[in-house]
Amino acid sequence: MPTTSTPTIPTRIHNRLALHSIGQSVRLALLLLYLLAQFFADLPPWLNLLVFLLPVVFVVLHSIQNFGRRNTLITFAIIFVVSFAFEAVGTNTGLIYGAYYYPEALNGPLLFGIPPLLPLVYVSLGYAAYWMARLLLGRLGRLQWSDVLPLSVVAAFLMVLWDLSIDPTQSTVLSHYIWIHGGAYFGVPFQNFVGWFAAGLTFFLLVSAYFVRFGRRAGQVRAPRSVLAEPILLYTIAAVAAAMPLIRADVTAISQSMTLIALFGMGLPILVATLRLREVRERPVRR
Repeated sequence: MPTTSTPTIPTRIHNRLALHSIGQSVRLALLLLYLLAQFFADLPPWLNLLVFLLPVVFVVLHSIQNFGRRNTLITFAIIFVVSFAFEAVGTNTGLIYGAYYYPEALNGPLLFGIPPLLPLVYVSLGYAAYWMARLLLGRLGRLQWSDVLPLSVVAAFLMVLWDLSIDPTQSTVLSHYIWIHGGAYFGVPFQNFVGWFAAGLTFFLLVSAYFVRFGRRAGQVRAPRSVLAEPILLYTIAAVAAAMPLIRADVTAISQSMTLIALFGMGLPILVATLRLREVRERPVRR
């Protein structure tokens, strides 16, 4: 009878390193595809859906590698449920973001007045913002209760910066959602950004509290710099997407203003987070 041999420790380490390398290649390919897709304005609906899902798949893969399946499922569920609740209440009452609605003709079937997949935007950009906040504040180790509020506030600000750079384009220009009474910021009401901050702060507080109380190694991040940089790339692509109308030579007051916010608003935390990477002690891939 043939015998089977157990893989040696060096073999298992080699296999683990190979899997991590393949995983990073897949994630970088997803980011590259997402970036390239921004240069095409009129994609068919089915392809738009695939492009929409690219950052979602990226953050799922990135989070599983760094935090495990259970923590990924729970933290992403927190962001999804909280953002859905805020949007549903906001759309139906006007109390959170201001009075607005999503046209069904452009967004497809709605659930409680909102596109069912919309919270996935919060999941993907929320993950990038939270990761950058941890880099900016130097909180990559085990999280403490004293970290919960500052991390959540900084991450919420990063989410609002992104919304500042895309909301007028998405609403006033493209009419993906309609502000009933308009607003001072290119047709967007001031209240919208307060609502965005409140929503982000809520789910970031819950995610941070979960990591402190229940997360594996209290949410400690142990990854090489190249892996740490990946969510920064996602946030950078979001900034490029915000500036894309001007890049396509659609020169209007809105496109120029959104580009300025993307460049000097989102660009500053991107630059600082990238510089902070140099201060992080390089770690090998976890074995």
